[in-house]
Amino acid sequence: LEFYAEMYGPPRTAAEISAAEAAENDEEESADTGDLEIREWMKDLRASPLLAETVDGMPRTFIAWATDDLLAQDAMRYAERMRSEFSPESVHAMPMGPFGHGFVRLANRPEAYAALAAAGAFASGAMRAKFAETDLDGDGILTDEEIRAALFKAPPGAEE
Repeated sequence: LEFYAEMYGPPRTAAEISAAEAAENDEEESADTGDLEIREWMKDLRASPLLAETVDGMPRTFIAWATDDLLAQDAMRYAERMRSEFSPESVHAMPMGPFGHGFVRLANRPEAYAALAAAGAFASGAMRAKFAETDLDGDGILTDEEIRAALFKAPPGAEE
């Protein structure tokens, strides 16, 4: 966004440009010293599953990443942990070419379409499998009551 602001935004004064450059230099210096701010949400295992002691009990997972993404190493490590600690079938990994972080937003790239289609198929299959357990009358058709029962069922061990 900063690039677009510079290219297409209103003109800035020399003082504004100097202030922006000084702020960038300050950010670079703090990054060089390793003085990164760790925010509370970053410690949440739902946001950072690699921090979990074990991935046992995690749901089946779909991971698509670009090979040149800054988070590619984390994606590969998480996929490997899921395979080794849980089962080889627990993760569907889809490494893509060097398209950069957020490549699925590039609607003109067939690779982005392929990744989104694969993610949709994965989610559809996972939901279908989950709801198949809930077909109480075994007719292959889920009623609203059966869907609600599956969605809002208390997790094992939870008090009702």
